[in-house]
Amino acid sequence: MVSAIRATSRWPVPIQLICAVAFTLSCLAIQLPIESRSLGDPFAVFLACVFMTALLFGRLAGATGVALSSVLSALFFEPHGTLQLFRMLDLLQIQIYAGLAIASVLLADQIRRTLIAQSERNETLSAEDKRKALRLREVAHRVANNFSSLDALMRLRAKGSSDPKMVFAFEQASELIHVVARLSNRLNNPDDCSRVDSRVFMRDVCEDLKACAPSTTVLDYSAEGHELPLNIAVILGLIINELVTNVLKYAFPDGRPGHLQVRFSRRGNTLVLAVEDDGVGMNETVYGGGIGLPLLNGLARSLDGTIEFRSSAVGTVASVRFPTKDRQVETTAEPIAPYLH
Repeated sequence: MVSAIRATSRWPVPIQLICAVAFTLSCLAIQLPIESRSLGDPFAVFLACVFMTALLFGRLAGATGVALSSVLSALFFEPHGTLQLFRMLDLLQIQIYAGLAIASVLLADQIRRTLIAQSERNETLSAEDKRKALRLREVAHRVANNFSSLDALMRLRAKGSSDPKMVFAFEQASELIHVVARLSNRLNNPDDCSRVDSRVFMRDVCEDLKACAPSTTVLDYSAEGHELPLNIAVILGLIINELVTNVLKYAFPDGRPGHLQVRFSRRGNTLVLAVEDDGVGMNETVYGGGIGLPLLNGLARSLDGTIEFRSSAVGTVASVRFPTKDRQVETTAEPIAPYLH
């Protein structure tokens, strides 16, 4: 309807006036054979006609319809079928109709202007949203290129260094850059750049890590649905990547088969991330030789939380607990079922 109003509003004025006359004569042709002069006839038909005319074409066309229909209304009074009026009461009825018709024309024109203005405003907002989405995609593309360049630089420095410790440090830095780049790509959502669904986010991160896992290792996961602020999601992604990567590197040596599970849930006012494996257990090789443990402790503190390790000969459980502080909402869906392979 709004599209039709906008289209007819752009028609030339002569065409609009011709349409107003045609509409009024059409109503006359419909009403005249009925020869009904009950209360409201023929004014009800003409009133609807001028309202629609003004809604489609504006005040001028509506006023034309009012003038023509007021004259043609005389055909329905005695002597029937002529434009002559012999009673003042009939003339008064026509005058009342003309006043009501003019009011309806003004109302219809105001509605028309409001609808057109709102439609144009919506188009402007839609165009602006598209421009913003395009800018976001461009920024995301540039950020991805910057990450790639930085990753390549770290790898180049690692290859050019003869010190094993420096090589190891550069490789770890390159790996972290790669993780952040991957998280940035996962979180690049133009629809809502401020909050993330934990179920979807955990699934995506774990599926990425699962693709890197050896065929002898089973990685499954389960997560409750909470809305996480973007900064919280990024930190959780880094923690998951660091924990899972270390498990894949050290928990199952010599091709040993193993099972790894990532869980995310809410317990009261605390959110808990747990990574559990049935590997050889945590030792100095896993975290003591690099920045792994200090990094994990720092990430946990940035959440105002803590990280705990329980390790034995039958495996390791790493748990990160941090308060919600009204940063999340209640569970939005059932926990996703684990993906077992």
